Amino acid sequence: MAEADRDYFYRRAEQEIALAQASASEQLVRFHYQLASLYLDRVFGADGDPRLAEAA
Repeated sequence: MAEADRDYFYRRAEQEIALAQASASEQLVRFHYQLASLYLDRVFGADGDPRLAEAA
C-alpha cells in the first residue's frame, strides 16, 4: 500500500475517533469506533501487523 494511502486511512481513523468522542448517542459512538477500526485495519492489518497491510 502506498504511503499516501496509509496516511489517508490513518487520518480517517483519527477523524472517526474524534466523532465518536463528540457523539451523544451510544449507537453513533459505536458506529464511529467501528469505522475507525476498519480504517486502522487497512493501515496495520487485521492483526495489528503493518506487514500484513502490505498484502491488502
